[in-house]
Amino acid sequence: MYPVKISSTSERYRHDIVINDKFHLTSDEPLEVGGDDKGPTPLDFVLAGLGSCKAITVKMYAERKGWELTSVNVDVVSEKETIPNLRSPARRRKSDSRAKAEASRNCQ
Repeated sequence: MYPVKISSTSERYRHDIVINDKFHLTSDEPLEVGGDDKGPTPLDFVLAGLGSCKAITVKMYAERKGWELTSVNVDVVSEKETIPNLRSPARRRKSDSRAKAEASRNCQ
């Protein structure tokens, strides 16, 4: 089990993140969207996780094969073209669904 706890702060969009009760991170939004730019955006964390997973997998595979690697570098780029489908178990008005879709488009 990997407990991840996210708590809002007194600052506008900044949130404190604690992973496994030992890793402390901060998430925020950039100044241009009203944040204080005090940490990576949630999307930055997702991209970092994907890239880290790829890099670690390559290193593990190379170790098992006995290959010597001097380094592994992964670049992850995202274009915010895809709108995630947000689902909620509660019944909502159509205008609420549109509002959720608009909010998800703005997720940095």
